[in-house]
Amino acid sequence: MVKAVSLLGLTAAAFGPSYSYTLLRGVYGVRWSETEAPAVLAAYSVYVLLLALNGIGEAFVHAVLDARGLRHSNAALLAFSGAHLAACVALVGRHGALGLVAADGANMVLRIAYSAWCIRGFFRPLPSFSLVRDLLPAPASLAAFAAAGAAAAASQRALLAAPRTDGSTPQRVFLRRAAAHVAVGAVLLAALAAVLARTERAALRQVMDMRRRRGRPQQQQQEPRGAEGALGKDDKLD
Repeated sequence: MVKAVSLLGLTAAAFGPSYSYTLLRGVYGVRWSETEAPAVLAAYSVYVLLLALNGIGEAFVHAVLDARGLRHSNAALLAFSGAHLAACVALVGRHGALGLVAADGANMVLRIAYSAWCIRGFFRPLPSFSLVRDLLPAPASLAAFAAAGAAAAASQRALLAAPRTDGSTPQRVFLRRAAAHVAVGAVLLAALAAVLARTERAALRQVMDMRRRRGRPQQQQQEPRGAEGALGKDDKLD
């Protein structure tokens, strides 16, 4: 499950920064695309990866810790919150919304590191357990994400970076260049999906199995209702 969540977060981190300007200008126009909003959205795309890792990591840690461990965990989270508050005060005044995302990201990194330390301690009795090998995507997957992100960034620089494309560029010209940029992203995403289908087959199969298990209870609840409805119709016919 950690690998599946990591794959979703890595997808946002690989493509989000290169398509934030395209999205904002295409949806909201130059009023927002020529502000700090694209940079903030790009940073938040990377922050999504940290959110994903922290969420599932803390959920596991809080599920396995005893009472003493939970007290230590709460004390650590309180300390991280204090550091987060100090970082917000220091960064927001200088960098605005981008500083806020940076402070949030630093807070997530601290919490992820603490969760990783707890998880490693929990699995210490298992010599075969490896935090990197068992919980993170395969090296080939990480290389594919890095290559896709670099190619998307190169496409943005070639097609949409200033001075070639800025707020003074006619919308018709921007849309033509943006369409080419989106087409590059679609090709990269398809190639990335093909790689992940080979390198992360077990993680993707686990996600599909979980989706099937969630669908079964709903089907079981609907079947009796259908039977009752059929009986009701028969009763009326009688």
